[in-house]
Amino acid sequence: MVRKGIITTAGYHMGYLWSLMQAIFLSMVIIEDFELTHWMVWTGIYLLRRVGVSKYGVWISLMLPITLKQISSRWFEEHQDVVLGLIPAVWATWAFFSWSLKGSNVLEKRARRYLESRPKPLELVHRERINDSLVWLRFHLPAGFTTGLTPGQHVRIHCPNPSKGMATWNDRPNLEDTPENLSRSYTPVSAPDAPALDLVVRDYGPDAGLGFPQGGRG
Repeated sequence: MVRKGIITTAGYHMGYLWSLMQAIFLSMVIIEDFELTHWMVWTGIYLLRRVGVSKYGVWISLMLPITLKQISSRWFEEHQDVVLGLIPAVWATWAFFSWSLKGSNVLEKRARRYLESRPKPLELVHRERINDSLVWLRFHLPAGFTTGLTPGQHVRIHCPNPSKGMATWNDRPNLEDTPENLSRSYTPVSAPDAPALDLVVRDYGPDAGLGFPQGGRG
């Protein structure tokens, strides 16, 4: 099974860090200041996001002092301690409201995604026929993993090709006689953070009366 259009968690973090490094460099070029403190601030932003601090809380806490400086530079210079204290105060306030609304989930958590761009095996743990043509399939995911799929994303299922090497299938020319495996795309019906992957697929059994004596392939 393969997830389509995937970016791994490691790739996400590397891309985010790279974009921050570019922002650091460009800002230093503009202000002509290459002090180490600027690198430390942006590296700190990355580390905060890495551990799960909300991006909104991070950026609001950093933009608030800049906004105050634009509004009243004199007050800003006279109250440096207060201004610096605003940053952790915003984080604490954001954490409190997150705790109030979400319970114990103060930090954002990225689910460990099992499905990637390379094929991975999944164990079928449940199969239930819904009607004459639809079947519900449930695949087990390893402990601690989720699919990591957002709503609307789909996966590609690979299965053995029962018609391989056959010139005809269901009394018609076989257009898939060469592949060793068949590939079909489906949109999961399970939640993105569910510990299992649910699919509803079409399954046609042999029915000579309908013109399909060998049934569907996959």
